[in-house]
Amino acid sequence: MPNPCSRSLTVLVALCGLAAPALGSDAREMAARLRAETGMHTDLASMHRTAPMSMTPSLLLQTRYNINFRNNPAFFDDSRIETVGFSIPRAQLRLDANIANEQLLARVAFDFGDAEGRRGRGRPDQGIPGGTGSPQLREAWAQYNFTGRQTGYYLKVGQFRSTLIYEESIAPEFQLAVERTVTNEFFAPGNTQGIALGFVGADIAWEVSFNSGIKYLGIREPANSAFDSPFEADAAVTARVDWKLDGDWSRFEDFTSWRGESTASRVGVGGHWQRQGDTNPTGSSPDFLFGETIDISNITWTVDGSYKSDGWHAFVAYMGHRIEYEYPVQTIIVVQHGIVAQAGMFFTDDLEGFARFDALRLDKTLTDGFGTDQRNHYYLTAGMNWYITPFSHAAKFTFDVTTALRKSDTLDAGSLGGNSMFFPDPTVTGLLGGSGEEWMIRAQLQFLF
Repeated sequence: MPNPCSRSLTVLVALCGLAAPALGSDAREMAARLRAETGMHTDLASMHRTAPMSMTPSLLLQTRYNINFRNNPAFFDDSRIETVGFSIPRAQLRLDANIANEQLLARVAFDFGDAEGRRGRGRPDQGIPGGTGSPQLREAWAQYNFTGRQTGYYLKVGQFRSTLIYEESIAPEFQLAVERTVTNEFFAPGNTQGIALGFVGADIAWEVSFNSGIKYLGIREPANSAFDSPFEADAAVTARVDWKLDGDWSRFEDFTSWRGESTASRVGVGGHWQRQGDTNPTGSSPDFLFGETIDISNITWTVDGSYKSDGWHAFVAYMGHRIEYEYPVQTIIVVQHGIVAQAGMFFTDDLEGFARFDALRLDKTLTDGFGTDQRNHYYLTAGMNWYITPFSHAAKFTFDVTTALRKSDTLDAGSLGGNSMFFPDPTVTGLLGGSGEEWMIRAQLQFLF
């Protein structure tokens, strides 16, 4: 069994090799060893397409530098605001193991960064101070594979990442850009607690879970919350199905398609329903509406597809939700939509360029309520990945530039003092909002041991 020292030594040797003119024909073999030793630990393994393993620790470390420019910011006297600085959005420690035999798996994962846990302004995780390096329990689950192989039925129980939205289910180290899209963060379900039944076959994979609910507009994720928490749903069900058209399931653990790889493609759909307010304490409703709700119902859906070929890939997704807030005086229904389209292509074995567009369309009820006409929000991102260890995510440098193509007055409603219920926390995306024009430059160095 590979040990942590050997993994660290392998990465250090790879970094020292940068002094050489090129990694040469050994690059693919070295990358294969790195992928094997890091285990390709992935939260898409929520669909559990990875093989059972002995006790294996892994560490994800991301160090990021942000430069943000805003013109005509809404809450400042200056006509131009520039914000710069370093951060560590993720420092995740993961432990994966077999229990008794290869059919019974378990994972425990902690994050000392803030990007995964603080995903919305206005309702931070209670009891967890932000930006202090305090550990957060992100995953704690056990799974039984009925057949003991990578395919077949499995049963999972504990706290795990929702598989609902594809971009969200891809582990952070396997993302294309520095960070996930604003659209994903707006609809992202986050982590939940519950029990899930799944199946992985030759051409189809699905998972259905009964859980504590998901994060959505004004409500934080229920991960690691008590059973009587107001953020826990009375009942919640999540389901997702993926159809593989070409390739192997392992090809869809990331967005990247290395040079020399064959064609792989898939399409998927997902849906979620939950209701809350009947059994747990109230007070979980967004405080910008009409006080405490009697009940809240949420239906979230998504459709997406991926195509990967020799050194390039494309991905598209549509997602939306319908939220019904029942108040003593009236019922408010909001229906909102989002799209994501991205593509990447390798120029050399270790240099990948990419471009991404994502958009949000907010409900007229919200825009009218805040006295704005800004229903549509667009974001354009372009950048590059330098794979320090070619054909592997074990060590890579990412640089990208994002611009908001329209002002974000509705998204920023109530953002003075960091209290916006709409706009994702800047810890996640680096976008601050509250202006008529915004540009953001991000640079990130990542190591996966």
